Amino acid sequence: MQSVAAVGKMLQFIGAELSPFTAKVRGYLRYKKIPFEPVLCTLEIMKNVVKPRVGWSVVPVVVTPENEVLQDSTDIIHILEKRYPEPSIYPSTPKQKLVSQLLELYADEWLFITAMHYRWSFPENRKFLTQEFGKASFPKDPEDIQRQKGERICSRFGSAVQFLGIDDSTKPELDKGYTELLDLLTLHFDKYPYLLGYKPTIGDFAIFGQLYAMFFRDPAPGRIMRTRAPVVAAWVENMNQFTTESRQNLHTVVDGRIVREELPKEQRDFLPNDHIPETLYPLLEKVFKEHGSFLISTAEELTQYMKENPEEQDIPRTIGATSFTVGNTTGNKAIMPYCLWMLQGITDLYNGLSSHDKSSMNEFLEKFQGAKELVNTDLTQCRVDRVNVHVRRALTPKL
Repeated sequence: MQSVAAVGKMLQFIGAELSPFTAKVRGYLRYKKIPFEPVLCTLEIMKNVVKPRVGWSVVPVVVTPENEVLQDSTDIIHILEKRYPEPSIYPSTPKQKLVSQLLELYADEWLFITAMHYRWSFPENRKFLTQEFGKASFPKDPEDIQRQKGERICSRFGSAVQFLGIDDSTKPELDKGYTELLDLLTLHFDKYPYLLGYKPTIGDFAIFGQLYAMFFRDPAPGRIMRTRAPVVAAWVENMNQFTTESRQNLHTVVDGRIVREELPKEQRDFLPNDHIPETLYPLLEKVFKEHGSFLISTAEELTQYMKENPEEQDIPRTIGATSFTVGNTTGNKAIMPYCLWMLQGITDLYNGLSSHDKSSMNEFLEKFQGAKELVNTDLTQCRVDRVNVHVRRALTPKL
């Protein structure tokens, strides 16, 4: 057994292979070459470390060498990026920065709906999920006990689909949306190794997290990905292993010896001149049209909720339900205010632009239905702060 004295030499990364947010942060850690000790989130770890220190049963969680606990994939990466700034995953130019944050929000909150549909709507996944949950949570139990306990965990998690608007009317459109996503990502990754060129952004890690943990590994969606979009499957594998050198270096032979030949900087960075590749436009159109409209509705609902409950500081995880559009149909989904904490970063970025940069940004956003409406969403009366696993009314509203 590892001695207590040996603990604390590097980050301890508590996660689960089935978690898309675990994959998101772990991919980031590997890319940045930040040393970490992987910790499987067993029931023992969850009960004795995660829940007491975070307040909720959730992964991933990072414990720093100073015994500081970091939670929430977006926050973990944001904090570590300040401590390990190079190579940065946040573009410095306005359009690329906004797009990368927008795609992170889309992956974490919207693509997650399709992921949950594929995980829990297909019976062929059940045996795999039962075994995975059982082994991960109770690694010391006999296999038959693991399966029994894994089945109980599956029943609990599977019930969450009712809050996400996954039903008989939306399932066909979610299926269609998944294949469309695979097709457009195939076209993009045929041309570029990452979303914004030759270097990954926060958006890459967020989309990868969902695709790896809930599509690539699960039997039903994994089969579709490998047969319909092998290019996307290969991208997912690369992001998971993160062999940066294989992407960024070539080799030549000098005097009979193999010598590394580094690629030019422009082939190791984001695209120049704040360029957004046109191969991303179909995805951005879908994000602004579908997810964007739901985010605006969420802001309106939370604004009303906060007006009606002026003394309430902690915001519930859900505040009712509202309609949303997916493809050619509509459904009803729980309103989860957490997403507005992420949207604030996007609207703050837009509102903080110089007049010159805002003019250029507006010219770009006009290409997409609903884009300008989203970045101009009024959040002044519904700003929130994130506190551990929930959000609360912002202490100092931004005007």
